[in-house]
Amino acid sequence: MKVLGWVVTAAVVVVGVLTLDPAIVGLSTVTPVLQGIALRGLLAVGALALGVTTVLVSLLLRRTEGRGRRLLVVGLAALVVGVGHIGVVLERGTAPGTAFGVAPDGAIDVLTVNTLGGAGGLDGLSALIDELAPDVVALQETPAEDAERIAAQVGPAYQVFTATTGPQPVQATALLVSTDLGAYRQTDAPATTFGGVWARPVEGVGPELLSVHPVPPVPGDVPTWRSELAALTGLCARVEGVVLAGDFNATVDHAPLRDSTCLDGAVGTGGHGTWPSTRSPLLGTPIDHVLMDPDVWQPIASRVLEAPDGGDHRAVLVRIAPAG
Repeated sequence: MKVLGWVVTAAVVVVGVLTLDPAIVGLSTVTPVLQGIALRGLLAVGALALGVTTVLVSLLLRRTEGRGRRLLVVGLAALVVGVGHIGVVLERGTAPGTAFGVAPDGAIDVLTVNTLGGAGGLDGLSALIDELAPDVVALQETPAEDAERIAAQVGPAYQVFTATTGPQPVQATALLVSTDLGAYRQTDAPATTFGGVWARPVEGVGPELLSVHPVPPVPGDVPTWRSELAALTGLCARVEGVVLAGDFNATVDHAPLRDSTCLDGAVGTGGHGTWPSTRSPLLGTPIDHVLMDPDVWQPIASRVLEAPDGGDHRAVLVRIAPAG
């Protein structure tokens, strides 16, 4: 029984350590691990709470040496895992970002926002775009008429591109491209459950731009989630100068993002949760991204902004500049 107890103890410790990077053993896209690793802040809190509780219980059971020692090992391991998760979050950066300042030559500002179908109105988002004047605005869960209305309300002149896969707002995606970037035309984006928008420069000069929204990894949709993410992130290796922005329903811990050639645009903000906006950023999940071809672009600044108009996603603004 003692041997079995230590075997179980070792297994628990190994499982805990693997939560730090489940992609190493191919588990980052497998339920329930994929849902858990998206919430590192909560994992850290849970591991620390388990560690403290288990260590205290082990001290109470010190007379039953085998059981107490096993619990002590589990408790100490849980504390180490909890600290490890905190370390990853802190290393990625928990600040909401800073003011961008003057943009260097060739820099492009990309804003991405999931508008929740305009549930809270669009005036706040229009005001935010007017204030920031980004070159590119990627909008998810945004019907075409809402995208057109936003473009009409803001100061910069934008070309508006839209796509939808059905009548529900969640199925609609939009992309606003500043006329300062030159003329763009829409082409077919990779097929996803929710609409995706791909705009290409007419003259071939400038970034290939996509607004994307793959399906979330809810039970029954996980295989689709995997394939949609793979199709989108695979563009970084196939399309020179591509920039993808949107609600990816995935973090950089999930293999389709982690193992792709795409470069994430977070600069000191990668640990700042973007969903849900009602939860502390440290306990949320960073699933809204700007990804890019690293051979052509590099991120030089990023900000996470509070959700406009009562949306459930925080907005993400990234400044990219030519690589090298």
